[in-house]
Amino acid sequence: MFITTTQRPRPRSLRSSTTRLNTEFGKLYVTVAVDEDDRPYEVFGRLGKGGSFQRGVTELVCRLISLHLRSGTPLQEILRQCRGIGEMQPFFNGLPGGDTVPVLGVGDGIAHILREYLVEGEPLSRRKDNWPRQRFEEDAQLLHSHRQIHQIGEKQ
Repeated sequence: MFITTTQRPRPRSLRSSTTRLNTEFGKLYVTVAVDEDDRPYEVFGRLGKGGSFQRGVTELVCRLISLHLRSGTPLQEILRQCRGIGEMQPFFNGLPGGDTVPVLGVGDGIAHILREYLVEGEPLSRRKDNWPRQRFEEDAQLLHSHRQIHQIGEKQ
């Protein structure tokens, strides 16, 4: 069985925004480039020194997310797969929309940033519903689950 996907053609230039997150391993810089419809097109990230494990994993995660963005994978599915994966101690970070969220790992941090692009090009932080409170409660539940998993692992 062969699966074929059609990738969106890359425009000559894209607008982008870079966000810095603090992590256990230093500063994670995430750049999201958007197409003419303000949909994320590709993601670049940098964490750690050149040649380090963290740098390689960050590049891998960004390449795979970018491939999925260009291939038409729904952003909600990308976020669902990336959120909550924790490979480092949680660090709380303020996001451009004003929310403070725990970053559990590279994929989780990128998911927090990409979530701003979820609603048809309009950042969720501009919505007038109770999204920030819901998001904080979801993140608190994820953090609690993450801590419980580590406690179970330490007991064994």
